[in-house]
Amino acid sequence: MDKPKHAGGRPKAANPLEHDCKVRLDASTAEQLEAYCTRHGVKKAQAIRAAVRMMLAADADPAQPGS
Repeated sequence: MDKPKHAGGRPKAANPLEHDCKVRLDASTAEQLEAYCTRHGVKKAQAIRAAVRMMLAADADPAQPGS
């Protein structure tokens, strides 16, 4: 009797996180990031992705200060 084939592993994400980026932080920034993540219950990668998205959104909106 043939067994059905099992794909195995996790299902593919709709928007996979395929690219990685390494950043070096000074002690103060690293501590602030850790504190933010603890307060908000998020991982560092999630916080950094959110910050990048906010910068990109502000850059795309000419009404935002600093543009």
